[in-house]
Amino acid sequence: MKQTTDEIARWLGILDAGILVGHDAERAVERAAKVLGEARLGELRAWFQSSPPGAVRAAKIAVIEAAVAVAQADREVAEPERELVERIVQLAGLDDAAKIQVFATLEKRAGLEDLKARIAAPALAELTLALAWQMAAADDHVEESERGVYGELAKRLGIEPERAKALRTLAE
Repeated sequence: MKQTTDEIARWLGILDAGILVGHDAERAVERAAKVLGEARLGELRAWFQSSPPGAVRAAKIAVIEAAVAVAQADREVAEPERELVERIVQLAGLDDAAKIQVFATLEKRAGLEDLKARIAAPALAELTLALAWQMAAADDHVEESERGVYGELAKRLGIEPERAKALRTLAE
């Protein structure tokens, strides 16, 4: 599970940068391809490359906030969950202001109101859900409350329940 978590933690920065350096980066892209399929992964890469920097920044923050919302579901962000957020933020290529914004989310409730608008690409929504499941499992135990937030994220992102279930399996 640790290797899978590391792979999923890396994909956000790699897909934006479009640069693969090292075996870890290659495995992260392979994991994203496993979740999405090659064609949809290509669409997502194109989205990252063609979108304005502000939209990419907002999407990255929204992806991480969605993962944080799952971590907060049981009212306690466990140390493995906090470490995963830190790793994702470190690898996402965010500017300092965005990092501060994301880390502040750990101390308050993550805002999910406009999640679908900020995560405009359907493939990004699916990878967000995969990352959210990894966050739920980061402490080796998925609480019922975390399952509930996962389901709520799927609804907010417009992902059908069967696909959400498949994404959960692919993220493991």
